Amino acid sequence: MPTGVIINDRLASDNATFGVFMRNLGDGSCAFVAGVPEPINPNGTQQFQAWWDFSFRNPVALTPGSDLLLYVLLANAPNGGNNPTGLRVEFSNTSVFY
Repeated sequence: MPTGVIINDRLASDNATFGVFMRNLGDGSCAFVAGVPEPINPNGTQQFQAWWDFSFRNPVALTPGSDLLLYVLLANAPNGGNNPTGLRVEFSNTSVFY
């Protein structure tokens, strides 16, 4: 039975991605995995037009038969009128359980 996971992925967002958190629905634990204090994709760059790689190991225990959730915290730049936000995440096939 795996006790951990290494997740390799990349993201693009509009605007900055300030944090990623992992939650284990089996025991309710939730922990920070990437981002703050520096955003994954720094503000002032072409965030949504570029991929930003990041990797992490599980910060919460894996519980057999339960689901893990990732929460992504975005900050949309203030702008008058209609200013939608966006997020795209791709998981690499190099992500592994151990």
